[in-house]
Amino acid sequence: MDFDFFISEKQKNRKFTNCYLSNNDLKKRFSNNQFETIEKQPNAVFLLEKTRYGFHKLFFFSKDILKVDWHTFSDKKLVLNIILRRSKLSEWASIINTIQLDGKFKTRSKFVRMAIPLQEKSFQKESHKMIKNPEPLDFDALQKLLEQNFDIYAEFIPSLNDLLQFRETTYIIKENNKIAAFAICQNIGTTTELRFLLVLKAHRGKGYGDLLMNYSVAIDKNISRFFLWVNIENKAAMNLYNGMGFKEDDILNCVFVNNNNNNNIPINKTT
Repeated sequence: MDFDFFISEKQKNRKFTNCYLSNNDLKKRFSNNQFETIEKQPNAVFLLEKTRYGFHKLFFFSKDILKVDWHTFSDKKLVLNIILRRSKLSEWASIINTIQLDGKFKTRSKFVRMAIPLQEKSFQKESHKMIKNPEPLDFDALQKLLEQNFDIYAEFIPSLNDLLQFRETTYIIKENNKIAAFAICQNIGTTTELRFLLVLKAHRGKGYGDLLMNYSVAIDKNISRFFLWVNIENKAAMNLYNGMGFKEDDILNCVFVNNNNNNNIPINKTT
């Protein structure tokens, strides 16, 4: 299935979807051979995106999701995320139940979105002088830290190429020339998403997390909105962000893995 034919099928089946990539982003990923395309079904079309961790991310576009044959994917290791409104959760209950039963998916994690509208903020340059953008040699270390501290199934760890693209919005603090803490952000128009925030255990209690958060929020004066996702079970992080002025909105990201994955890998609830 070529890209143009896929776009045509996507338009016919876009009532239900878990893919919010633009057509340009989709085309780029097609060109880079990141997708394996599944033959379309009468009520849906699917994409499988390769990962370096041995599983695929499953994206769907469907005009009648209750008529999808989820058994098609029984031989694949899959991760499926569905973003929905919590106020509509009861309406999705039967759909999610069908996906879990027919596709043999289990809930891995749930993330709530928290956002803050940005006021005019300032910071003392002196207190932020230790924050830098990463150098080329830092990116391997950043990726290893992401893999060691975040859930590879649920938190969409970027490839090295993607990390390089985030260089200008990645902020690190070093001690003895080693990374002690970092924040990785992604700008989308006038909105910034905090993708990852981590202070290594040996360096906690030094205020690095607050420093990086305040810097990330304040550094770009063209940004009008700042948001992040937090594991719904991580009450400590939710309370922390609430104290900073973040508010939960109605959006929930549910992450499912099928039975072919090693579901015994522990979940790191660092965000």
